[in-house]
Amino acid sequence: MSLAKRPCPFPPPGVAALGHPGISSQILTMGPRDSLTGYPERPMLLDLLARPNLRHQQRRGLRTALLVLDLSRFRGVNDALGHELGDRLLVSLTERVEAQLPTDSTLARLGGGCLAVLLEGLLDSNRASRVANRIHTELTKPFHLAGNEIFVNISMGLALNQGSEDRPENLLRDAETALYHAKNSGSHLEIFRPSLRFEAVARFQLENELRQALERRQFRLAFQPIFSLPQRRLVGFEALLRWQHPRRGTLCPREFLPIAIEMGLISPIDQWVLTEACRQLASWRQQSSHGDQIWVSTNLTAPEILDSTLPVRVEQALGRQGLEARDLKLELTEWARLEPSPQVKGAIRRLRERGIGILVDDFGTGYSCLSYLHYIPGEALKIDRSFIAGLGVSKIQTQVVASIVRLAQELDMVVVAEGVETVDQLQQLEALGCHRAQGFLLGVPLSSEAVSDFLRGQTVTPPMQTRT
Repeated sequence: MSLAKRPCPFPPPGVAALGHPGISSQILTMGPRDSLTGYPERPMLLDLLARPNLRHQQRRGLRTALLVLDLSRFRGVNDALGHELGDRLLVSLTERVEAQLPTDSTLARLGGGCLAVLLEGLLDSNRASRVANRIHTELTKPFHLAGNEIFVNISMGLALNQGSEDRPENLLRDAETALYHAKNSGSHLEIFRPSLRFEAVARFQLENELRQALERRQFRLAFQPIFSLPQRRLVGFEALLRWQHPRRGTLCPREFLPIAIEMGLISPIDQWVLTEACRQLASWRQQSSHGDQIWVSTNLTAPEILDSTLPVRVEQALGRQGLEARDLKLELTEWARLEPSPQVKGAIRRLRERGIGILVDDFGTGYSCLSYLHYIPGEALKIDRSFIAGLGVSKIQTQVVASIVRLAQELDMVVVAEGVETVDQLQQLEALGCHRAQGFLLGVPLSSEAVSDFLRGQTVTPPMQTRT
């Protein structure tokens, strides 16, 4: 049977819908329906939520719940397997969901890989959670389509009505808010609570302010010194992005960059960081003879490394300041979550062919495992600060650090230790043969003006300071 001609699951006019006594069949047959699945779409779902008999149930103390499900990366399924197979997957998925539903429920499609389940007449509010968990269990099983075994990842948001006078669109809004938090937290189900609404409003405000941050020049760079351990000599600075927020003070990248990536604002931010870091390095070289001996590194996000124009933009940023490729290093951060692909490997190869140094940041955590080195041919590994904190304290973490140092040496790569905060950590790293280090013991992140002062008074031996 053609998917486009899939019959509507509702009965013909004049016949009551199963599990929906009292619902006008005219609503079910004349309302807008999804052409692929035959289920109601968003406008009809809102009509169902506004039905007088549903409000009557709520006045009698019965609850109404709305569950919203989203198939992650549904567009990626279409791109990888083709739209026809993607349609078949979605139809199979809706059939599995429908099989887990009680009779007093309605299934709708909100668009893309997003579905909604209306549950009404609930005596026990926990019943909705049990339905959601049954659906999740069923959808963890693989789909077998056209010789392909396909696993899907589903996130769900659940909301229950707050009262008989609550507007229908509010229940859908709350369920979608819970869905958004489930996707961000990595959980399969999030139940709406009022605090999520406040968080959603705060995020909306942050998004608006983020759009204005570049124009209003609210971004800053802080520069943390990096030292060569064998020579006890300053070799470079890592440029760290900061947002000087007008109300919340200084914000670190993890607090706003994920949002910038979702909003499509990361490219201009990354470009500003690259340009500003090169400008500052050129300025320091004019002010101090020590500036000729150092380089600067900046962090790259996943969208930026996959931008085909990046190598050219890097060369332009260096050229405008009279700098060479060896003066800049690019760090691939662990939380960028670059997936192994020929595209990623090719992008990094093009940068290295131009003489740009690539540093694998946060090595040993998350995606930064041994397979990372197979497709990212970097020149240096940066050991995550969580391992450095365990030096001399945890036998396992000490062994991990020693193993990373040996691995880097065997691969002819430089190894950099992050987060060095004690003299004991520094001495152990030197004994292990670690090449470079940075951290509060050696130098806190500095403003560009403080770096200028630091370079004018810089000595061969790094300062030994304690973190305050």
